[in-house]
Amino acid sequence: MSSEGGSITNLFAWQLGQVVSYRCSKAALNMLTKCQSLGYGGDGILSIAVHPGWVQTDMGSSTSHQAPLTLDVSVRGMLNVLPTLSEKDNGAFVDWEGKVLPW
Repeated sequence: MSSEGGSITNLFAWQLGQVVSYRCSKAALNMLTKCQSLGYGGDGILSIAVHPGWVQTDMGSSTSHQAPLTLDVSVRGMLNVLPTLSEKDNGAFVDWEGKVLPW
């Protein structure tokens, strides 16, 4: 489980909070996912980083802005995306709707 906050290309919601340690940990997780895709892809194991969206949780609602997604909508979205992924998606970074995100 990744986060768009780990994208180096798109500094998602920077103006709402820099949370540098969170961003760095997610960027590292994204690198691990990419490395695993290369290391285990030949064994038929898919490694994909998934951003669940900005979800209404204790963490997601801790700023003055309310997160737009409910937990139920996020989970249903991810459950709809997962079965559509295949070998061509190995090493990808996608969101809860299946949209490819920039590293």
